[in-house]
Amino acid sequence: MQNHRRKLYSYLPNVIFTVLLSFALTVFIMLYLVKTMALSPKTYTDAMYKSAVDVTAFDEINAYFERQSAYTGVNADVLKNSIAQKDVSASMFAYVDSTFEYMSGKTSKLPEFEFDFTALEENVHNDYLRWAAENNVQYTDELAGYESRTIASAKSVILNKLDIMLLSYLNKDGGISTAIRNNYSNLGKIMYGALGVCILLLAVIVLINRRHIRNLFYWTSVAFLTGGVILVLPTAILKGTRYFDSLVLANDAIYSALTQSLYAITNEVFKGGIILIVTAALLMFIHYAMLKGMFKFRYKK
Repeated sequence: MQNHRRKLYSYLPNVIFTVLLSFALTVFIMLYLVKTMALSPKTYTDAMYKSAVDVTAFDEINAYFERQSAYTGVNADVLKNSIAQKDVSASMFAYVDSTFEYMSGKTSKLPEFEFDFTALEENVHNDYLRWAAENNVQYTDELAGYESRTIASAKSVILNKLDIMLLSYLNKDGGISTAIRNNYSNLGKIMYGALGVCILLLAVIVLINRRHIRNLFYWTSVAFLTGGVILVLPTAILKGTRYFDSLVLANDAIYSALTQSLYAITNEVFKGGIILIVTAALLMFIHYAMLKGMFKFRYKK
């Protein structure tokens, strides 16, 4: 009688559909996290804010201005007074937001940096005019050429520092961001399709075990546990070894922002796996409780 109570009926069909369910659960959670985390600007702007990358970028720009003055003769303060930290910060965060708005189809315009260089152009031009006047030199085309190169070099460095998440590499004509945009709607369809497959497989397992309900909790527990382990094991290794710390990037601000973002996504995948494992433990407890008759109540007459 005891062996009969413990028997797992329809063993092979249950194994097959349980394995399929575990992988379907994993695929659904991964797609959900890609849509809500990996393709969400908040993931990256939060990491940027925590790392204070806008402050770092502003300091690096000013350090460049210090070096630039030695080559061009333009006073470093002239260049420094041409930009403000709030403008650097606003442009940097806006570029991230616009990139993911473009990817998700909220806007049709390919992302561009929004930074007003008017003050920089005017200040550098006035400084060249001042230098020419002080040295009794005419403002020639040659001098104008030097001015243009100075301004172009400063703009290039500023834009480079603003691209803290290296998103400009994705935002080229026909680039990765455009490819994501073209397939963004399909991602949602595939995600909900994976959820539908999960529901269908669960329904099949219910059907197989309709006469042995406690076994239903056993097999679904195994499916959730397997899916959880698939998610937890690799992310635990990444977290435990601090794998992303080994990334080699020359720019400290970019390094900090990217690694913070990658760890944030890794943490969410890890949490998703933990949720599956906890659910598996609950389902296994119900199976065990039913096996031991813990849900049978006797009333005294």
